[in-house]
Amino acid sequence: MPAPTTLSVIIEWENVRLSELDRAERMLEQLLAQLRALFARYTPAGDAASASGASTGRAARKAQETAFLASFQGPAEVLVMFNSSDFSQEDVEAVVGRYITADNPDVTLRYVGREDLHYYDMKNAGAEEATGDYILFLDSDVVPEPGWLDGILGPLARDYVDAVGGYCYIDPEGLVGRAFTLSWFFDPPASGGGIRQTRVLFANNMVLSRELFLRYQFPPMAEGVCRRSCVTLSHTMVDDGVGLYKNPKARISHPAPNGLSHILTRAMSEGRDNLFFDYGDPQTAPVGDLVRRYRQKLGKARSRIRTYGDHIGLSRMEVPLVYAIAGSYYTTYLIGAALTKLSPSFMTERFQV
Repeated sequence: MPAPTTLSVIIEWENVRLSELDRAERMLEQLLAQLRALFARYTPAGDAASASGASTGRAARKAQETAFLASFQGPAEVLVMFNSSDFSQEDVEAVVGRYITADNPDVTLRYVGREDLHYYDMKNAGAEEATGDYILFLDSDVVPEPGWLDGILGPLARDYVDAVGGYCYIDPEGLVGRAFTLSWFFDPPASGGGIRQTRVLFANNMVLSRELFLRYQFPPMAEGVCRRSCVTLSHTMVDDGVGLYKNPKARISHPAPNGLSHILTRAMSEGRDNLFFDYGDPQTAPVGDLVRRYRQKLGKARSRIRTYGDHIGLSRMEVPLVYAIAGSYYTTYLIGAALTKLSPSFMTERFQV
């Protein structure tokens, strides 16, 4: 009889500082409901190898995924990682405990708090603490849609799939939300089809075997840089022949930047981080490349507004306002990149998100 498959879920507790707390609560509610549904289907013979006699075709792949999902036995190990300089464990427990209690049969809950632990550090530390066969990274500010957990785990049944990411889009709530839905770097608001290979998996919802992740981990970034470690990790894995895939049916919503200060800080830091990522030494970046990036991002925003505006119910009156928000954001992005080229040390000491 095959051994059951086990799962560890690693939740960072940093993004709650920027998003509304109700998003973390909705995330926990969905996670628990979907874990409960997953483990209710556990069967001792549910390994992928026993799925069917056929090895190709849609029906065979579906049977293989169904059998693989049935191999997951609860409880899931859920590790809540937090910076103990920012939060006390009592504060974190006060929120998480409303949804996941100590006697929950589907979850073994662990709180891991350390000083000066930040976003990617939390994920690496959580993976080292985890014991599951697979580790699922999930952020505290994303909200899964029904079916997300099956959608992100199921493709792992295929031999050529090593890591899977969900389909992350910006929640189109309010004018600012709709503007970022249509202009930011996350997935557009509408997509279909089956799984597809990708060069980038976002750290906010991705799953892979613990053994595989520990061979890589999220790499350190340049001092003062906030984001894109997940991009570096993804590119390294792809270059090594690791199969990264995204499933459009595993949908999850991400909040837009919260308030004017966050929007401006995020734009400045994005301009800085991208320059460090692409050039190492941002002072070597050609001025013409900064302008090219700016035009490229505005062009992509205009195309997505035209293509997907109707899908999210964007009214005719809102269209110029969305263009204005996107234009202002990417103008600030350009300023951040230009200042980084002129004075990298100044920019790495500021605009931390």
